Amino acid sequence: EVGVGVRVIANNANLRINNANKNFIHFTIRIITLPLALLAITLIIMLNDRIKEELKAAMKSGDSKKTGVLRMVIAGINSKKMDLRRAASGQEVEALTDEQVLDVIRKEVKKHKESILAFETGGRPELVSQEKEELEMLKVYVPAEMAEGDVVKVIDHVIALNPGSNNFGSLMKLVMQELK
Repeated sequence: EVGVGVRVIANNANLRINNANKNFIHFTIRIITLPLALLAITLIIMLNDRIKEELKAAMKSGDSKKTGVLRMVIAGINSKKMDLRRAASGQEVEALTDEQVLDVIRKEVKKHKESILAFETGGRPELVSQEKEELEMLKVYVPAEMAEGDVVKVIDHVIALNPGSNNFGSLMKLVMQELK
């Protein structure tokens, strides 16, 4: 859950954003008359910058576990950038969007969940606890998952809007668009 408060002082726009940890991210936009697209880009880049700033803080405080998790996320982000650059025939990729960064983090969350299941079946409780700790650190950056009942409501709504469609693939595509 993210809350945004905007306060204008003289010629500066101050934004204060509250994340899931109840930490405040505060930044100032010097020119109020920014185009809306530029403001959106500033907000999109923020997640990537937030991760980098938290990595610096974790390194300064000596938190090796958080440092490792954040380095892993940044490595995934850089890998995604390289993939996009490769797909764009070597052209430079400015920055990943917020959604692309979230996709990287979601993949890491999925890997950790799979590892937890594998370690539980393998009888490795020490590795299970380590993976759970890392998973909790990653969940801070991912929006809360929808409840199963809410997902069912979205599916029913999409099916009701497309009564003649029996193609599972097209219905799934519409459902995924609604859920993102």
